[in-house]
Amino acid sequence: MVFASFVFAKEYFIGYDLYLKDKIAVDWRYYLSPLMYERGGERKLLCQIKTDKIYKKDEEFFEDKEEEVLECLFKNRVFIQSFEKIESNIFDSIDILKLPFIKIELTFSKNRASIFLISR
Repeated sequence: MVFASFVFAKEYFIGYDLYLKDKIAVDWRYYLSPLMYERGGERKLLCQIKTDKIYKKDEEFFEDKEEEVLECLFKNRVFIQSFEKIESNIFDSIDILKLPFIKIELTFSKNRASIFLISR
């Protein structure tokens, strides 16, 4: 039996926080955790990202294509939390651009990676 192409899929929880102080980025946190067991669910294609190489580990893909992955995920849903303080006529603000944890599926096929949103 010969297969024309192979498709591998793995499910992850992913989240992201970008911290801004007075509108300047000061910190970020990228959360990526493989699911211990896959539960499946309804899938919705979020995006496809071109890849020029074969990744031995999915984590390498997420690290190499971080900007494209985040851009893709921000199209789905992102929140902004804002905290402001005025003390002695000094205005201070902290904003958090927050991508809440979502469950995704990553698949590789030929020269592209597809990211699917998995709903319960």
